[in-house]
Amino acid sequence: MLEHPKLVISPRGGSATIHCKYRRGDEEAVKYWCKEERFRFCSRNRTIRTTGSEEEVKQNGMSIKDNRVLREFSVVMENLTHNDAGAYLCGVERKYDIWQPVELIITADDVSTPTSRNKECKTVEPSESPLSPESSCLFLILEKSKNLTC
Repeated sequence: MLEHPKLVISPRGGSATIHCKYRRGDEEAVKYWCKEERFRFCSRNRTIRTTGSEEEVKQNGMSIKDNRVLREFSVVMENLTHNDAGAYLCGVERKYDIWQPVELIITADDVSTPTSRNKECKTVEPSESPLSPESSCLFLILEKSKNLTC
């Protein structure tokens, strides 16, 4: 089982950091983060994997790093655009992969604008659409490079 945010909201031009926790026994497994192209299939050009070690891997404006002591891998996506929005999978490669979906929403706020805003969200249940009225966010003043996870 993976623990992860169900929803990440970040401004256009900003960055997002996603932490996915995994269970004991998966420390040496390859971890991955990918944009879902179609139901549970990854987009080839929006996928990043660890090497099976704790070494940080960088490519296509993303980085991924595993921390075996915390049993958690972190993904950083930078210079976000509206094309980055969508469903992603954080996963662990095994005989039968384990993965969980994460929805990334990019707001119209550009981090270069002095009035970038933060969002305060409730936790989104997997059965809820992140864009439903029940999971809407309240807008508050925010530091420019922060992202929000729910």
